[in-house]
Amino acid sequence: MRNLGMRRSRRAVALFSALLLIVVACTSEDSSDEPIKVGVLIQLTGPAGVFGPPSQEAAELAIEEINAAGGAAGRQLELFIADDATDAQVAQEQARKLLNEDGVDVLISTESSAARESVLPVVEEAGKPMLYTPLYEGGACNDLLFNLGEVPDQQVEPVIPYIQTTYGGDTWFIVGDDYNWPRSLGEVAGRVIPEAGGTVVGEQYVPLGTSDFGTIINDIQSSEADLVMMTLVGSDAISFVQQLNEFGLGEDVRVFGLAMLDNILPALGDVEPVIASFGYFETLDTASNNEFLAALDAKFGNDRSQQTSLSESTYMAIHLYAQAVEQAGTTETEAVLDALEGQTFDAPRGSVTIDGSSRHVAQHIYVAESTADGNFSVLEDFGTIDPGSQCSS
Repeated sequence: MRNLGMRRSRRAVALFSALLLIVVACTSEDSSDEPIKVGVLIQLTGPAGVFGPPSQEAAELAIEEINAAGGAAGRQLELFIADDATDAQVAQEQARKLLNEDGVDVLISTESSAARESVLPVVEEAGKPMLYTPLYEGGACNDLLFNLGEVPDQQVEPVIPYIQTTYGGDTWFIVGDDYNWPRSLGEVAGRVIPEAGGTVVGEQYVPLGTSDFGTIINDIQSSEADLVMMTLVGSDAISFVQQLNEFGLGEDVRVFGLAMLDNILPALGDVEPVIASFGYFETLDTASNNEFLAALDAKFGNDRSQQTSLSESTYMAIHLYAQAVEQAGTTETEAVLDALEGQTFDAPRGSVTIDGSSRHVAQHIYVAESTADGNFSVLEDFGTIDPGSQCSS
């Protein structure tokens, strides 16, 4: 009788253990009943607020497409949007809310470099992957971070010689907002321009939100520069280009805007053409981009936002993350980070591949010139350009 009782006791313990394992499995973070939470931190207000709406639309489309195809690792995706108000401190607060209160599994960040640096400590505390999508100065390295935007090795180095040859100028004035991205780009230009046979004749930086550029425009005229490298963003860039043209320098000084995105052009009005180089322009005539734009038209109608390199990179970031989760079979951080390395996606900008050693992307770079109808005309495709060493050891 004692042995029978002991066998029953062991069976009960085994049954209880099995039930406990089932309960744990059903309540784990990778339960198919729980959505994968995707947090997107963007600029909806403040000086760079013009960049946020197209990014939000692109993010919503990506989530819809992935869910319609069955989700990732058998789970649907849920989107959480937060506005950083073009302020690094607000960005940190919103990132903390997304990661700690909303419990997102990944943070997609389409913000300034200053905001990125403010957000990274919060990401480290949470231990979640972060995909940083905008063009930036390069060299941002963190175990949790992947960078998908254009870096100077792609956006500046091959383009400066092309501009000098195409437009016939070689004296440059640099003007930008006063934070780390513009100043870092100024340092790059200070090296690249002389190597291309040009000269930097002036360099000035202003606080974000500056609207009066009269003094700087006078300095540009006095310097006799024939090219301006502009690292102003949002409303600052609009004000500068308009005032340069009002002053009468638009015909004599060609502006190369490193943050002159597609959806800024309609606000410029009647100005001389400006030059830009990005991995994406809405006017790219490729099959993948035409499909992307058609899907946006179908979802948002004729009033949809004009897409930019920032918004398209948000779209591809969500797709790349979903592919990594599908490959890993989990949202567990280390598994997803490993799976992100080497991921390739046929994005609207063209095929992109995440370089495993640098955690940046190889991508096409295009040069375009603005047109009177508020669009860009693509002049040159430089082909796929590697991001350089960046975070490689």
